[in-house]
Amino acid sequence: METTLANIHSLSQFKNQQVIINFYEEDELVQREGLFFESLQIVDCLLQFSKEGMIVFALPFDGFMYFTQRTEFKNFYFLEKDNKRVELYFP
Repeated sequence: METTLANIHSLSQFKNQQVIINFYEEDELVQREGLFFESLQIVDCLLQFSKEGMIVFALPFDGFMYFTQRTEFKNFYFLEKDNKRVELYFP
């Protein structure tokens, strides 16, 4: 289901787990991050992953036009703009 960024706040439900973040340009994987986090906060245009009270990774999403929950896997999401895509997977 593709929506505008309005539903991105649904990601704050994820706590005490792992996330895999894949960054694509023109369908080519250009970066991959994997981390464990305790909480996920949405502050301005940032997804902030925290552990032990410290931000361990911040993902800016300003400029992204669409937030999509995908059905290929459970807890699989996309952020998309132009030819760039960020995939978030919470295994």
